[in-house]
Amino acid sequence: MKQYSLRNGDKGQEVVKLQHSLGNLLTDGDFGPATERAVKEYQTAHSLVSDGIAGQKTLESLEIPVIVGVDLSRHNGTVDFRTLANAGVKYAWVKYTEGTTHTNPGYKEKVRLAREAGIAVGGYHFSRPDTNASPTDAAEETLNFLGALSKVGFYKGDLLPVLDVEAGMKTDDVYNTEWVLKWLLAVEKALGVKPIVYTGKWAYDMYLKHGNKDELEIISQYPLWIASYNEGTEPERMPDLGQFPALLGSAISIGVLVGCYLLLSITEIGWKFVKFRYKEDPSQRRIVRD
Repeated sequence: MKQYSLRNGDKGQEVVKLQHSLGNLLTDGDFGPATERAVKEYQTAHSLVSDGIAGQKTLESLEIPVIVGVDLSRHNGTVDFRTLANAGVKYAWVKYTEGTTHTNPGYKEKVRLAREAGIAVGGYHFSRPDTNASPTDAAEETLNFLGALSKVGFYKGDLLPVLDVEAGMKTDDVYNTEWVLKWLLAVEKALGVKPIVYTGKWAYDMYLKHGNKDELEIISQYPLWIASYNEGTEPERMPDLGQFPALLGSAISIGVLVGCYLLLSITEIGWKFVKFRYKEDPSQRRIVRD
């Protein structure tokens, strides 16, 4: 498994941060020949391998902390967490449940092995309102998730729980916003922390955008993880998300510590890999820009 790096052809907010740290570069977020030359010059000056690729050693030298994690489900099969840890992976979100009854095979073993390897771990639930008769059935999906979570525990240092809002929603925005809010409130009440909402622009536009405005306003107070499904691309821009002011422009990556649990607003690059900058601030209880 390759460690996280930035290289010629990459685009996005992380490239902007790299260009800003290198200095004397146009901070356009486009890793081109000029940025590559600047990286090589910096590497040579700091006794690093001069390959023009900003890997973890170069980024750390530039004081651009990047923490890499993985998103795991049954499709990943057997996972060697020691190899992941040695490659620099610091955290893993594991699919626990889907719908009202499905439990992800092998999730308990993945959680156990991640913890043994020193990798922070958390669980997510893939929502299936399309299988529910009414929004009140969100309670059944909540119980499914909490039941699975109870078998592996929820400890200091664990990642916050995640609600995956993608395919599986009804074609009824009002229904969907009520359903999502009921799930979030129930899990928050049970665990004492705010879950993260994982979604993409397409899912928001298709399933939530025209839902109940008051409910959307409450949902907007929860941390949001915005998907970008093509590895190496910047996060989807969401210029019309008035209900989610923290994400206007693009999903800026922030990590803060809330109580005992790690709260992340994440820039995702690809389906299996996510990255974020980590800033410890126990007093911070909302997403802020970096």
